[in-house]
Amino acid sequence: MNSSYKVGDKILVINIGVCLISDIETKDFGNGEKSYYILHPIFKNCNDRIMIPVENTKNIRDLVDKEVASKVYSNFEIYENYWVKNPRERKEYFLSLLNSGDIFKIKNLYLTLQNKKAELLNNKKLLNTTDKYVLDSVIKSLSEEISVVLELDYNETFDKLSNFYLGLI
Repeated sequence: MNSSYKVGDKILVINIGVCLISDIETKDFGNGEKSYYILHPIFKNCNDRIMIPVENTKNIRDLVDKEVASKVYSNFEIYENYWVKNPRERKEYFLSLLNSGDIFKIKNLYLTLQNKKAELLNNKKLLNTTDKYVLDSVIKSLSEEISVVLELDYNETFDKLSNFYLGLI
């Protein structure tokens, strides 16, 4: 975790995605002056402006480097299966993995869910609503970070990850 981000840096904000630091401002909201990163999500077609205190960066991390992004994006054969049978426990565990910001855990979660999705489809069933939500969030997170780091088209990266078990990877 880097506590000295600067204007122009691209970072990952957990639960938001890849953001650009457009400014660092000092504001007083009644508790004294504090410095805030002014962030704009890169993949949203809106003027969202997110303010995060400079001293509170627990949900912010640097983007992975190109070597790590390439390794994650090109290796889908080996993974650790994170499936948990109990739906309530699975939801908590999956959300904790997603919120960890760890790209390798997120990739394993992605592959766990894609494998379960394929298994269910073979039995003419679907993922439950929560698992589908987590899978969609994982695909979005991986697509954003990988496309920015590897300078790939976001839509192509998203489509590739979304259609993994349709034989497109």
